[in-house]
Amino acid sequence: MNSDSALFFVGLVGRTIGESPSTVMACSRIGPVNALGAARRWAPGSFAMEPLALPRAAESRWSTILAEPSTPRPTFEPSQVEGLPEVAQRWLLRAVSVGSPLWEAVELEMTGEIRLKGAWRPFSARQALAPSKGFFWAAQATVGRFSIRGFDSYLQNEGEMRWKLLGVISVMSARGQDVTGSARGRLAGESVLVPTSFSAGTWRTGPFRNTVVVERLIDGHAETVQLGIGRDGTLTDVSMSRWGDPEGKGFGRYPFGVSVTEERTFHGVTIPAVLEAGWWHGTERQQEGRFFRAHISSATFH
Repeated sequence: MNSDSALFFVGLVGRTIGESPSTVMACSRIGPVNALGAARRWAPGSFAMEPLALPRAAESRWSTILAEPSTPRPTFEPSQVEGLPEVAQRWLLRAVSVGSPLWEAVELEMTGEIRLKGAWRPFSARQALAPSKGFFWAAQATVGRFSIRGFDSYLQNEGEMRWKLLGVISVMSARGQDVTGSARGRLAGESVLVPTSFSAGTWRTGPFRNTVVVERLIDGHAETVQLGIGRDGTLTDVSMSRWGDPEGKGFGRYPFGVSVTEERTFHGVTIPAVLEAGWWHGTERQQEGRFFRAHISSATFH
């Protein structure tokens, strides 16, 4: 593997621990964040990539995550959120249309860019996500003339990352306690992409105005996420203290978060559609830690 490919994996896969776009969302240790390059404006949809085929490893996990219940799902009514903090109610009453099924999972398609050595590289991805189960994020990215494909996943209390150059040469295959710990944090943060699963969390008033905190128990491990909500109920910010090693100095919990700049409604459910993510969220180093930009173009709920 040449140095460009190696550094790419620090940026693409590693940042779930150092972190992977996932979002999102790792090896035993992921190296330091690359230095910032010249800043430029990203326009969602400004490039296109070929449709992404799922790897064979996705088939069983994908179907498990998106499995439908044997009985019809209940539907959303405003009375279901009456006991939650006002900020949570404000978000959910805007995000979920009355009468929408209380979906527990979503299938997403997205494009975006990942920062590597100061340069932003394009990617396309598909994701299966169920906050109560796990996620499978399959992506393809380009580095120069090379294509790199693979996945990040979390299911049944195990995180995994597997990536191949040109679809053949293995350049990353990782599991373990740290990969799993970071993946659990990603799963908790990405629960905002399935707002109809709100009842699975424990809600409390946030520490600042227009914030709310939700705690999710994932395979016996508590993960806490703070949401920033606008006066009109729009979701603007997702932040948490997440397990990882963003600078290669040792694993621990570090500031991580997502800024949402645009939402979109799919099948009666409004979710983030344009977003940026990275380490050091909410600190003076936030811009330095940004490494992931995405535009969600499709969402099918299950």
